Amino acid sequence: IKIKNEYMTTTNVLKAKTNKNNLNFQKIFALKERYSEATVHSGGKLQHFSNENFILAIPDNGYLEGVNSDNFAVGKTILFRDNNKIHEYKIFTKGHRNPQGLYNDKKNNLIFLAEHGPAGGDEINILKSNLNYGWPEVSYGIADHKTSKNHNIKGYEEPIHYWESNPGISEITKVSNDFYENINDCYFISSLSGSGEFYGNHIYVLCRENSKKFNIKDKIYIGDRIRDIAYIESHNAVIVVLETSGSLGIISKIK
Repeated sequence: IKIKNEYMTTTNVLKAKTNKNNLNFQKIFALKERYSEATVHSGGKLQHFSNENFILAIPDNGYLEGVNSDNFAVGKTILFRDNNKIHEYKIFTKGHRNPQGLYNDKKNNLIFLAEHGPAGGDEINILKSNLNYGWPEVSYGIADHKTSKNHNIKGYEEPIHYWESNPGISEITKVSNDFYENINDCYFISSLSGSGEFYGNHIYVLCRENSKKFNIKDKIYIGDRIRDIAYIESHNAVIVVLETSGSLGIISKIK
């Protein structure tokens, strides 16, 4: 939005119903907040939470002072309802930088958030209500301001996984138990940046080791920026949205 020569950003959520060949959009959530740093950390993600409730991940929009304030939605995940009260929301978690992927595993009662760190520090978190995940005070990356690395010492939640060299992680999806090497509870995490062997352009395979521990078991090189990813249960296939080539890819069952 450009107002009086100042670029501003905010967050809205719309839904649409199909009517023959038309899409009729309706706004179901809108922040009143406006931020001048429109090009800084402008990610975000939406997932269904339960019933009429949705969970929305909002980036810090470059406004670090607002991340830990209850008066602002930046740097948080929030809950809102599709009930015509478009400005009402509840803070779910705090301390996020630039969310890129969000997945609600309802079967296991786990909510995964993938977010970009600064130079290094891309991370995967499991979200739990009312917890703080540290940004902008802690990060495993190198920020423009001074940060600490150890989350627990500062009273924040540790990520379940982080990268020292950022792959530019994006979306998360869960695959069926027989899709990847017959291993239960595996999640595919897509990535955006780079083309080298050790970062970017891969799908990272995150699998549960036990009730509390998850490990990156594998990475699958794709060779393109992967903006989005989804598992289609009816076809037992993973669909990937490839950004550079502007194409869709299909991954079948991996033995």
